[in-house]
Amino acid sequence: MEKWRERFTYEKNELLRRELELDQRVMDKYDGVIFQVRGWEVSLWSALIVIIFQFNERPMIYVALLIPPVFWGLDAMYKTYREGYKLRRNKISAFMTSKEYENSFRKGEMKFATPVFPVHKNRNMLRNALRPHIFMLHATLLALTLVTIALIF
Repeated sequence: MEKWRERFTYEKNELLRRELELDQRVMDKYDGVIFQVRGWEVSLWSALIVIIFQFNERPMIYVALLIPPVFWGLDAMYKTYREGYKLRRNKISAFMTSKEYENSFRKGEMKFATPVFPVHKNRNMLRNALRPHIFMLHATLLALTLVTIALIF
């Protein structure tokens, strides 16, 4: 009977470790998506600015003016999704470093339910959009677009 309890506790411990790995992989995926979104934004914006000056296509400046806010929203949205998995990972990690976790091995029972997967709600999106590491890139491109408008017209 004792071996069964040890095996069960070991398997639960292994499941928790895999949950941590899963959450970290998802967070890494969102980090990659955020990096790509920022790259697309800079590339698209730069190409439009070159077209505006190279071919004297002044109306394209309005398209360039739309690019930073659209990608800013995408950036904030993916950051919000990433945070949901970070909170989940932190809850599991907090349990695994708690006294309750240590005691569960002595008692042979682990009373912990993994947190539910995050639901993608965008209620924190505005807060994330205004964080300095997100705000700076998009606000800079928006300001440069406005300077370009002032230079052209």
